[in-house]
Amino acid sequence: MFALEKQGETELYIVGEDGLIKLYKKEEGEYQQKRSFYVTDKGILKAQLLRAEETMVIATQDNQIILFSFNTGTQISKFSAHENTITGVGVSKEHLITCSLDSTIKIREITNVETPYPILLYDHEEGVLSMDVGSEDGKDFLVSIDINRHIVL
Repeated sequence: MFALEKQGETELYIVGEDGLIKLYKKEEGEYQQKRSFYVTDKGILKAQLLRAEETMVIATQDNQIILFSFNTGTQISKFSAHENTITGVGVSKEHLITCSLDSTIKIREITNVETPYPILLYDHEEGVLSMDVGSEDGKDFLVSIDINRHIVL
């Protein structure tokens, strides 16, 4: 689940193991469901908007990444991203970043996310549990944590 604040309006996106994405908007102090799409029978682990309201990056339980147009409700593309469970999805200005229990973090250019040769980071000896992407002073950064509680920035 994640929220997007824009022009004083809050949108709440909910994804789940049932393979659905649901959009809720706050109206008169309460959230009302506005849209719902069935995306996959494999279940959704993580999701992130790639570009506001254009494309959603979805990580499925079978280690696939689906690029999904929330505006049209259609799948744009799908590709295998990791050898094990995807535990995180992040987006910077130019990159899509994923992490996995296979101990890797993969960085792909947004303009070519299906590239067979993403940048591969082996900074963790154990499975990566979570990661986050941010930007400060015009520089992107990535922080991750693994099963042994080792943090890498």
